[in-house]
Amino acid sequence: MYVWACFMLLSAFCAQAQVDSVRLDSVVVSLRGEQKLNQIKEVDRMNVRNVGDALTQRSTVLVKPNSGNSLATLSIRGGTAEQSAVYWNGLSLQNTLNGNLDLSLLPTEAFSSMELNGVNSASIGSGAINGSLHLKNSSGPDTNWLELQGGYGSFGQINGHVRLNKTVNGGDHRLLVYHNQAENNYPYQVDNFFWGVLNGGTLEHSGFSSQGALYTLKHAVKNNNPLNIRLWWQQANRQIPNSIVEGPSRKYQQDASLRFQSDWSKQIGKNTVRLNVGSFYEQLGYQDSASKIYSDYGFYNQSVLLHLKRNASKKFKFGFDLETRHFHGNADTFYDVGRLETAQAIHGQYKHNTTKLQASLRAVQYINQSDKPVLYTVQVEQRLNAAITALVKFSSNYRMPTFNSLYWVPGGNPDLVSEESTNLDLNFLYTSKAWNARISVYDYVITNQITWLPGSQGYFEATQVVDQQQWNRGVEGALNYERKQWRAYMNLSALKSTVRYDSLKPWEGDQQQFVPHFQGNAGIQFNRKWFSIGYQVWAMSSRGQDHLGWPPDFTGITSQSFAIHGVNADVDIKGIHLNIQLNNLWNTYYFILPYRPNMPRNYQFSIRHYLHKKETK
Repeated sequence: MYVWACFMLLSAFCAQAQVDSVRLDSVVVSLRGEQKLNQIKEVDRMNVRNVGDALTQRSTVLVKPNSGNSLATLSIRGGTAEQSAVYWNGLSLQNTLNGNLDLSLLPTEAFSSMELNGVNSASIGSGAINGSLHLKNSSGPDTNWLELQGGYGSFGQINGHVRLNKTVNGGDHRLLVYHNQAENNYPYQVDNFFWGVLNGGTLEHSGFSSQGALYTLKHAVKNNNPLNIRLWWQQANRQIPNSIVEGPSRKYQQDASLRFQSDWSKQIGKNTVRLNVGSFYEQLGYQDSASKIYSDYGFYNQSVLLHLKRNASKKFKFGFDLETRHFHGNADTFYDVGRLETAQAIHGQYKHNTTKLQASLRAVQYINQSDKPVLYTVQVEQRLNAAITALVKFSSNYRMPTFNSLYWVPGGNPDLVSEESTNLDLNFLYTSKAWNARISVYDYVITNQITWLPGSQGYFEATQVVDQQQWNRGVEGALNYERKQWRAYMNLSALKSTVRYDSLKPWEGDQQQFVPHFQGNAGIQFNRKWFSIGYQVWAMSSRGQDHLGWPPDFTGITSQSFAIHGVNADVDIKGIHLNIQLNNLWNTYYFILPYRPNMPRNYQFSIRHYLHKKETK
């Protein structure tokens, strides 16, 4: 009774606070996430080929790549990949088995926008304990057009796509077909502690190819909002290179997925009904002929979300969610298990003059788990003047253990419970005709952290350390300028991420492994008629036990600080767009993860032709 009394008490408010930024745009999605969100727009126009590279160059989050086109995972504000959820049109893309998502497999041309949001489990459920990334497809104008693109670059990079939009009898059909491949046979160097810079050789066994197709239908429904249907297929083959301390690699991986998503909404007076459904199936094959390891994993996710919203008055809105999710994973002979989740959430928003108060409450039940979290979010938004807005948000969040953590043989632990956190965000936004700026201060404390540690039997085990807290706190800043022919941006982040045992020693502990204290990026672009030219830089501090790199890594690799510079030039004449991108101009050899070299100086050339025809009656 106490839980449901609290549920009704907080039914007046709903919130979802922003976290990361590239451009500060205000969009309205639903009451679940109605607020100012930070977006990367028109990602297909950027000089990057996948979502991981786009985030690296235009946000404050960390993407950790494993050389070339190998696995690239997301880390938001010191969180792991499992704590940084990724959604596609409102549905989770996380791997049910291990909680990861490979960002190198997500081509930028597949999405109309990318939004980085703050933690808000009260709205979106398990997983986003440190933040979330939302990939979206907009329906766009009902016109006919065709786009052809092809590209070539260093180290065997070849890519291309075809995009088609056709409007027929009230239905808007879109089709994207894409292909990417690379050899990634680039040279690298090693900075040895004793001997200085040594020639490391050439990265071998690192070829990659992926292809896919995304079909979207926006179907007009009489006297209703359109019905959106999306079907996305993709597959990838890759050679997994050895690290610089391993012998020759014989590892291969195949990824395949088929995803269906559909949404529809209807306005009935002051009420809105929104339905979002999806079914995802994914398969991963792994083989290592040297170690005689052959695996074939599969998992699927199915989701149904019903969202109700009512505009009670000009000042007050409230809404209700009813959601069901089913997850299933099959890891060869290790396990074959499922998880059924149901959730109810209530949201509301009250606005008075320059103040907006939002809050939400969510109750979650699992059929085969003891966890039954009740989550809340409260946010206050205050417009200080015409240009400056302040946002403060406090929330509770959680993440259920992955199937691997629970059931993997050996090393899984079926007694694990969900990770929990309390999260505080303070944001100041500035907007003018030419400038957008943001400063964010945050403090995240995560308990019941799940980690894999060496066990007494000689293999790694999924472990929860009692009374241990993962503590992430820091400050972020974003600045964007756009006026006439000029565009400029800058994103900076300072982060302290430690494991805390004693709350009386607030700065106790070394920085978590592979988490930089400082990182940032900046760029400037000049456009004039049919020509544009730009410059970008991306920088990161060292990673290790502390930002000074001490004690040193005697095996030969220290994760030193680096700065990567690049330039691009574009020519656009009568529907034909030419682009040249030069990356890593100073030919820096750098490591984001130890023993995994990243690409030195390289180039990318592409040509695109766009045909557009207005719809005629």
